[in-house]
Amino acid sequence: MKCYVCDAVENFHSFDTTEKKMHQQRELLCCKGCGAVMYRVDAGAEEKMRDYYRFEYRPSPTHMNMLTTTHKLNYVKKFLGDFLKDKKDLVIADVGCATGYLPNFFRELGHKATGCEYTLTFRRFAENYYGIPISEELRTDVKYDLISIYHVLEHMIEPDKKLAYYASLLKDGGHMLISTPEWYDVLEDTSGPTVTSFEQVWHKDHINCFSETDLKNLFRKTGLEIVKEDRFVYGQSYLVKYTRNVAPIQSQTPTAMIKRTLEGKEAIDLYAKGKLREALKIWPKFPDAWIRLLTEVHGKDPDKQLDLFDECFKVLPKNRRILTAYMTWHYTYQRYDEVLKVADIFMQVAPDEEKLLLMGYSYMLKGQPREAMDAFQQSCNMDPRKWQDCTDWICAEAAKLPTWDERALSQIKDSVEKTAKPKLKLLDPMFDKPEGHQNGQNTNQDQSTPQPVVEPEPNPAQV
Repeated sequence: MKCYVCDAVENFHSFDTTEKKMHQQRELLCCKGCGAVMYRVDAGAEEKMRDYYRFEYRPSPTHMNMLTTTHKLNYVKKFLGDFLKDKKDLVIADVGCATGYLPNFFRELGHKATGCEYTLTFRRFAENYYGIPISEELRTDVKYDLISIYHVLEHMIEPDKKLAYYASLLKDGGHMLISTPEWYDVLEDTSGPTVTSFEQVWHKDHINCFSETDLKNLFRKTGLEIVKEDRFVYGQSYLVKYTRNVAPIQSQTPTAMIKRTLEGKEAIDLYAKGKLREALKIWPKFPDAWIRLLTEVHGKDPDKQLDLFDECFKVLPKNRRILTAYMTWHYTYQRYDEVLKVADIFMQVAPDEEKLLLMGYSYMLKGQPREAMDAFQQSCNMDPRKWQDCTDWICAEAAKLPTWDERALSQIKDSVEKTAKPKLKLLDPMFDKPEGHQNGQNTNQDQSTPQPVVEPEPNPAQV
């Protein structure tokens, strides 16, 4: 077996010992030359892997697949916004395109987009739902302006060769969108669920456990230059340009990578036992441990929670899970302006229906019904399962807004109050008596109805 970064052959440290396996499902290795971490892949595994993805990896798509891809699509729209701006008729391909949601998005923008995918149920779905025929491999007689490899590279055997192959299909100066999990910075499951085990994060289907250095080494090795990068959601994402300029790789210390991997397992094991501070001491960038500390240990102490947020933000200044918890905390304590400030971060990078719901509630409680209605509608559009609740809130907020004649009368009232000469004053029937009563005269007025009284304007000379 060869290292995908430095090409060293059978020069690996195995995390398994004669007494115990590090990973219960696969053998985890670290290259002694460059520190890259990966799983052992046996000869002939490529075809077995293809059959696994063709028939076993995923069942038929469901509404949850549609919802997940909507979240990912919202992120891609924001990430590629500047790149796609004012461009027309690009030739685009999505490698491992799943249900075909990205090719469909690019086609809706007027580009020529296709994709490739092994999973048969997804290929059927793409053709019969989006009307986009998908093959198992990209056509090689076409040159592409953009190739997307979105959370697929970590599944590939020999990712260096795969990346070089797809780069060769680009036009001169063509670009690639590459996104993968990142194992050695923030300790979390980038697909969304709360961490429960080492095997969940170092998942068996992820053949390559990329650090940031590993992935950037692959770019250097294949002549790709980074144009843009982001780590807010879904691991690490890059827009890279194909320059063909191969650069030397930057080695990591193998002993440091071995130590860090062992620390990852130890931190997760401590977290699973509820030893949250001990886990954070080993791996401070562990969002789920911070959240459990906030909610389970100090859930009834808002002052302590606020201190913990300050402590957490020093190591995780911009983490999606922590910001979500922070946004919810502000909402709980009726700090609606702060809720909206945090929500704006998500709207700029990766909007989702839950954040939009909190925005709607906050606007509603701030007395801004139109903004609340807009947020509720966006949440409903993103996740149709929320249609009933969102529609109820939209109806309630719409019923609070004044009609055209109410607005007109209000404007007339405001105008009269500002311009009337002499000034008008309403009489309180309990305490104020009309002038006729004061003189003992019968005014024949209904005393239960407040009557306006005209107060003469002051004489400037008298003043």
